[in-house]
Amino acid sequence: MSGAYLGITREQVEDFIVEHGGRKTGSVSGKTDYLVVGYKLDDGREVTQGGKYRNALKNGTKIVDEAGFEQLIRDRSGIKDFELSSRKDILKHLGGGQDQDPSA
Repeated sequence: MSGAYLGITREQVEDFIVEHGGRKTGSVSGKTDYLVVGYKLDDGREVTQGGKYRNALKNGTKIVDEAGFEQLIRDRSGIKDFELSSRKDILKHLGGGQDQDPSA
């Protein structure tokens, strides 16, 4: 994962990935299947300027943005209406209530 995401925290995305059998690593290697990128890096730069992005390109790792990640989840999970931006799907699948504010 690299960058900031819209409408959801990085921790929520990480938790979702781990709870559904994925692994979160601190760097991109030849063993990395996907790099999920946000709309910008935490320091405001474009995601294409980050080291993880460059390593993903070098290693041939698939790079997906938020929309691509949502589609990947829909394709692999059968959750046809999954959307990160709504936040309710992440909370529901992590066992949290839909009335909780994940940004609090």
